[in-house]
Amino acid sequence: MGILYFKITLKNFFNIYFLISVLFPSLFIFFVDLPNLKRENLSKEAKIAKIIAIIYIIVGPAIYLFFRII
Repeated sequence: MGILYFKITLKNFFNIYFLISVLFPSLFIFFVDLPNLKRENLSKEAKIAKIIAIIYIIVGPAIYLFFRII
């Protein structure tokens, strides 16, 4: 009973709203913040922001699909 309840709870948590709440900020970082950081010659911060945005863009949909499948 406990494992099934935990699985259902996780499946309900990782819904389309989770996907939207992960993708929109990461796309904002990638397309708005990253060019601003490059324009201000903050290359180190731009590189970190780019890595974080790419990770969110990949991991967010992967987690969403994983919990839609199980």
